Amino acid sequence: MRQILAITLFFCYGISDAQESNYANYEVGANSTMMGGAVTAGVKDNSAVYYNPGALAFITESNVTLETGNFYGGQLIIKNGAGNGLDIESTFFDVIPGAISGTVKSQKLPDWTFTYSILTTNSSLIKFSVRNSMAIDILPSNPGDELYEGQFSYSNEMRENGFAFGTAKKIGNNLGIGVSVFGVYNSQVYFLNQEATANAIIDDRIANTLAFSRLTRDLTFGSATLVFQMGAVYKLEKTKWALNITAPKLNLNVLADATVTENVNLFIPFDNASEAFTINRFGEDLKTIQRSPLRIALGHEIIMKKSIWNFKVTYHTKISKYNRVVAPVNPEVDGVDVGFVDLEVLDEGTEIVNVAAGAIYKIREGLSFMGGARTDFNFARNLPDPEEQDFYARMSYWNLFHLTGGVIWQTDKLNLTLGADYATGFDKGRLQQVNLTEPTIENLLFGELTTNTSTYLNQIYVVVGLSYKFE
Repeated sequence: MRQILAITLFFCYGISDAQESNYANYEVGANSTMMGGAVTAGVKDNSAVYYNPGALAFITESNVTLETGNFYGGQLIIKNGAGNGLDIESTFFDVIPGAISGTVKSQKLPDWTFTYSILTTNSSLIKFSVRNSMAIDILPSNPGDELYEGQFSYSNEMRENGFAFGTAKKIGNNLGIGVSVFGVYNSQVYFLNQEATANAIIDDRIANTLAFSRLTRDLTFGSATLVFQMGAVYKLEKTKWALNITAPKLNLNVLADATVTENVNLFIPFDNASEAFTINRFGEDLKTIQRSPLRIALGHEIIMKKSIWNFKVTYHTKISKYNRVVAPVNPEVDGVDVGFVDLEVLDEGTEIVNVAAGAIYKIREGLSFMGGARTDFNFARNLPDPEEQDFYARMSYWNLFHLTGGVIWQTDKLNLTLGADYATGFDKGRLQQVNLTEPTIENLLFGELTTNTSTYLNQIYVVVGLSYKFE
């Protein structure tokens, strides 16, 4: 019974899932990024294949657009995140692959527009490690203090790349309708390691390890999906109205697999007995599922004398809880099947409504300023706390707020965009990821989680875009 209790405590302890759960964390296209993504009605370049294929109908010339790699960096701080007075800190930097896209106009089909794009539609990177070492009396079976050493490491990299094709038809002078289809590959590499040891101290030296506990989890995930969109733009003299609908992802078996490992090692001496066991759960070439919400975006554009204003409201439906890997992963304790349920890699999402606003201001002929702002609410904000949840391969719970700005230089044939997207997030009162400062034997050499945390995130994307028009 004690062994079953210990196993249960360990599996419910400190399972972590940092920026991984925001639909609008990354925008597509340099111009659209500078506008805060508020371009459902006002998108005028090839990123319309992503934001609203109906707007492709109003592109008048064939063109090719090149996005250089976007530079991404930031800092995450969780005060008391690993124990009382022990903060979690992460400074991260990444280069996100650029995009290439093109639009084809045909004299034989003047009302039709065809666009293709190879692009990155989402990217996230969180990585940190925290340690604590101190002298403390944890084990009743050993008189005096032991040298306690605890460590918590977390890494999660997620990326979504795809190929898109879109087409649109201009109906009359005012209406454009279009559809687009994306072939998307989602990849994730996740790692968590949580371990602690209590070591005997003799004559101020470490003699031997008296107790230890360790949990390690690895996930390598890949899935291939199709995404369909349909959109419409209605254009008047000084304004536009737009609707874009994105269907949930359709999973494909091609390139869809995962490898999952979970290892638990434990040796804890109690008053008159001890517990020692190893649990290994492993699976490779597992079938994968990736779900996304139905997304409905409404957009509005207002054209003024020297500026153009855009607004967007986007509704994301709920994603019910589901298992991202569908083949069983059987557990063993010391080589013996103990009848536990299969290891599940769960995910889910709440309903989200995001808003965005952006503007273009003409500085002089050929040079304009673009800026915007948007909300970026977290769809996994209400996931179970680390003490209660199973394996959710994500940990972020904070909302983000984005400010964007940049300039666009335009000639008859060439557009050059340079700008940045800055985001900040804050949260407090969440459970710690782990407690390495108040360990007890009852909690398997870790402390009980408290809610005296404060989370701060700051991140920035630097974006460069180049577009060339040709006849």
